[in-house]
Amino acid sequence: MENLEDIKYKRAKEKVKKIRGFYVHLTVFILVNSLLLVNTEIIPRFWNTSIEVKVSWWGIALWALFLAIHGLRVFGVITFLGKDWEERKIQEFMKEEEETYKSNKF
Repeated sequence: MENLEDIKYKRAKEKVKKIRGFYVHLTVFILVNSLLLVNTEIIPRFWNTSIEVKVSWWGIALWALFLAIHGLRVFGVITFLGKDWEERKIQEFMKEEEETYKSNKF
């Protein structure tokens, strides 16, 4: 059986992994959208080209919304279907299983 320190370490490591994932997501969002902005808005105006390439602002807005939700979940603001919910459901199913086993035992 794991001791309390091991459990705390694993939970902290998992939290750090989630935070790192959010920062990677944020970095990719910034880089990709910066390149899109430069290639579709700034360069054509600077060089006076007539290239008609438009950025999908709805796509960027939707991605930004998902990024915000990701951040809110990682930093514990939104807990819907989070770790606490998982733990409660696991305990609930374990209790149901135990009661079923006890009632079917001869």
